[in-house]
Amino acid sequence: ERLRIEAELARVQRAADAAPLSLFECVRDANGRSWIGYASAGLISLYGITPESVHFSDAPWLEQISPDDRPALLASRDASAERMTLWRCEFRARSGSGPW
Repeated sequence: ERLRIEAELARVQRAADAAPLSLFECVRDANGRSWIGYASAGLISLYGITPESVHFSDAPWLEQISPDDRPALLASRDASAERMTLWRCEFRARSGSGPW
């Protein structure tokens, strides 16, 4: 059973990494600290950052979000966390250190 679950997890990971977009999970603790608990490899192509760079803080990801869109993004993310609902948000971002 364990081997079957590990094989299924590996299959899902390969699918997530092959996706043209990024799948990620935002995590926030009781003190308001936030980070990306899981991110697929698409984070690199979309934002120019590695999944490992956001494991302890989501600041590297937030720096890629347009300053004009960041307040609404944070407000919608926090509201989703408070309500424990699926988070959906449209925003502009740059890839790496490129232009907005």
